[in-house]
Amino acid sequence: MAELIIAETTGKKLKALEAFLEALDITFKKSSSPVLDRKIQEARAEKRAGTLKRVDPDNIWESIS
Repeated sequence: MAELIIAETTGKKLKALEAFLEALDITFKKSSSPVLDRKIQEARAEKRAGTLKRVDPDNIWESIS
């Protein structure tokens, strides 16, 4: 089982995603997490500033040191 996080989707886009998931008989749960929202906003700000640290899955230790 995989998890999918869709952030900041409202209105028509949210309704279309819900309809799509229901049509495929995929269960989903909607929730609002202020902590997750804050972390997403911080990561986006870091990416815009060019300070976001990327981790290479093949060389984890080298990419985080």
